[in-house]
Amino acid sequence: MFFISLATYGAMSIWVKSAMFSGAAIWVIVAVTIVMSIPRVYALWPRWLRDVIRGWTGFLVAVLFIWLSLGLVLQAATLAVVLAVAWRIFQVTRRQRSVQVCQGCPEYQPHETKVCSGFSRQAEAFRKFDDAAMPVLTRCRQRRNATDPR
Repeated sequence: MFFISLATYGAMSIWVKSAMFSGAAIWVIVAVTIVMSIPRVYALWPRWLRDVIRGWTGFLVAVLFIWLSLGLVLQAATLAVVLAVAWRIFQVTRRQRSVQVCQGCPEYQPHETKVCSGFSRQAEAFRKFDDAAMPVLTRCRQRRNATDPR
């Protein structure tokens, strides 16, 4: 697995360093990715396109680290700031939207921990999954601890 990651990193660094993916092309990808990720717009895209957008975001994070490793500190810092600012703005926007959605509900109580009827099925499904997954996770941890030579 390590060698596959290393090979991928090497291939990407050659790709990013090449003329095709330097300078303006990366910033076009950044602009398109950010515009397509605006929460109001993002929710309208089909699943496959949202996966592509997430893939491009991962690619941009990889480009950031590749630029750092190639000594392109100014470009990497600029990309990091742009991605961080976009992430923060989108985070605040999503939080505001989720609060606005719940405020229109007659069951909404601001400081109550009870789940409303609209989310009760999801909460129940999550509890069932948690009940099923915890024993498996506990067994895996016990096996790992039993075989760990530390």
